[in-house]
Amino acid sequence: MKDEERASMSKKPGGSNFLVTIYREDGHECFGVVQWLDSGKKLHFRSTLEMLTLLNEAVMIQTEGNNTCRSWREVKGIRAI
Repeated sequence: MKDEERASMSKKPGGSNFLVTIYREDGHECFGVVQWLDSGKKLHFRSTLEMLTLLNEAVMIQTEGNNTCRSWREVKGIRAI
């Protein structure tokens, strides 16, 4: 293994770190806890959408509102059917 590869593997990942614990799945929904490892905050979620919303909100707080995710507003030239 090259030194460059070893150095890139030892770097810590950037961004927010979360621990998602799923306690139960019911159909296509999941129930559990999201723990934001950077601050230690924990929040329970009652649906997959709520979990994704919590993660998105935490990332937005971490990046101070600089949305690095793609958005539907960026898409050009799409026609509604």
